[in-house]
Amino acid sequence: MVRPNDNIYVSNSGRARFVEDRAKLEEMWSPLFKAWFPKGLADPELQLMAVAAEEAEFWDPPTAAVVIFRSLKAVLTGPSARDGRS
Repeated sequence: MVRPNDNIYVSNSGRARFVEDRAKLEEMWSPLFKAWFPKGLADPELQLMAVAAEEAEFWDPPTAAVVIFRSLKAVLTGPSARDGRS
């Protein structure tokens, strides 16, 4: 997931497998998916995948205010703004 306007970045990885579960497929179906699967639930390209997560990363970079504060602090006190030390 990436939401650059909110400075939020998430990466997940793991092992995936295809799942044969018609009831779950019907439960999760949305008409919006027809843009990708024009034949709807009958589309042979439509499949469920289950992913067993093995690793996840969340990156929430500092806001502009934090960067400006650290830069100003470095100018006034001397340590590098990249130190991140307060």
